[in-house]
Amino acid sequence: MKRYTMGANKVLAEVSNILEERGKKYGNYKDNFEETAGIWSVVLGKKITIEDFALCMIAVKMNRLKVTPKHKDSWLDIIGYSTLIVQGLDDES
Repeated sequence: MKRYTMGANKVLAEVSNILEERGKKYGNYKDNFEETAGIWSVVLGKKITIEDFALCMIAVKMNRLKVTPKHKDSWLDIIGYSTLIVQGLDDES
């Protein structure tokens, strides 16, 4: 069982590094998600939440994985989007 924990810790550390780099590059994730969700809301004519945004981005990554299932970045991005939403939920409580 320890092997899985060590592997998970390595993956989560990699995701953490990616999120930190993207935060430096694009700013606060919540602001970015809200801005994009706002644009999508106008385009689609209905309210899009940041959770909706993350789900749609995860769907994009899943669709790409159908073609390239071993593309590590897409898997890491799915974890990253999920992590940010969970972080936001924790911030609300």
